[in-house]
Amino acid sequence: MKVLEVGCGSGYHASLAAYLVGAEGHVFTIDIIESLTQKAKVHISQIGLHDRITVIHADGSRGLPEEAPFDRIMAACSAPEVPHPLIDQLADPGIAVIPVGTGYSQNLAIVRKVGGKITRSEEKGVAFVPMRGEYGR
Repeated sequence: MKVLEVGCGSGYHASLAAYLVGAEGHVFTIDIIESLTQKAKVHISQIGLHDRITVIHADGSRGLPEEAPFDRIMAACSAPEVPHPLIDQLADPGIAVIPVGTGYSQNLAIVRKVGGKITRSEEKGVAFVPMRGEYGR
């Protein structure tokens, strides 16, 4: 599987995803905060997953169109709404999990694309840092 993570943080979540997709998969993690991407690169290299994870400094709310489509997209930050570029970059079939909402009023949107049809469900009661960038805050 090819995975896109928006919001790399320390690299921990991308590392877990890399273990889940295995040696044949790849995780792209993207963050708008350059200092976080630099720290994530160091952590990921220290645990030996640099061949399975690509860390990118850019506006994650826009996704990573040059590497799309992605089998899975996950965000570790909340957007006001699900950013449409992320859904456009989702493979068919594919699943995206993105926190949506503001402040402490957030839900986890689960978006599925199958046969060109997009469905969405939500789980209530999550709290993530805000997504920054064009489709964030």
